[in-house]
Amino acid sequence: MTDFQKDAAHPERIFLGHPFNPPHLLPLVEIVGGKLTDPQVLKRASAFYQRLGKHPIILNKEVKGHVANRLQAALWREAFSLVRDGVCSAEDVDIAITSGPGLRWALFGPYINMELANQKGFKEAIHHLGPPMTEWWNDMQAFQHSEETTELLEAQTNELLTQYQDVDLYQKRDKGLVDILKLRQQLKLD
Repeated sequence: MTDFQKDAAHPERIFLGHPFNPPHLLPLVEIVGGKLTDPQVLKRASAFYQRLGKHPIILNKEVKGHVANRLQAALWREAFSLVRDGVCSAEDVDIAITSGPGLRWALFGPYINMELANQKGFKEAIHHLGPPMTEWWNDMQAFQHSEETTELLEAQTNELLTQYQDVDLYQKRDKGLVDILKLRQQLKLD
């Protein structure tokens, strides 16, 4: 955003509102200003998005990809690496997420989930899980895009899609998202 502000007559008014896909259903909007953006403009933008029923977050500073896309990219990096390295199939990765952390993440984010990881709270969970997670992080390799790997991942995805030949995946996704959003409201999580 700072780059957009360079020649602007009113740089203090420039900010970005980044919705999350599909934006007609998902409530997340990431708001980021540049170095010259007036913080009050960001607060007013947040209030505007809240009135629309969105859940805005205001980034404290600019970062490529914002927050949610960076979190997704970290997961995708490992998901792609596991399939590329022959550890498991694309279907296995999808099952691992949708039958495991994805269900928890639909209710609470990583910080609350870490708090709930044991009966003693966040700090104890980090002390318990931190050493093995550090080993896992150190074992993870940077994923480098290549056409060969893309072909492998696409073949795995196409194999997975054969299970859904007669299914409108967009419609299923959208209905599921609406149902999850309703459940979050019923549980008073939103």
